[in-house]
Amino acid sequence: MTQLGFEHDWGLREWALAVGLIPEPPARHWYERSLCAGRWPAAVLSDFFWTLYQIILWVRRTFFG
Repeated sequence: MTQLGFEHDWGLREWALAVGLIPEPPARHWYERSLCAGRWPAAVLSDFFWTLYQIILWVRRTFFG
């Protein structure tokens, strides 16, 4: 790693991703699966609305008792 000029393992990982030595990891969140990829499949929409619903519930509990 140091012979290639990297001080941290994440630098080596980013380089390996950039040159195609390792595959891109799967998306972890709905916005990585949809907004970053530029598509909105049905499962992503349901994840989006579920997250929005959870945020609304949190706001109601926090600010409106």
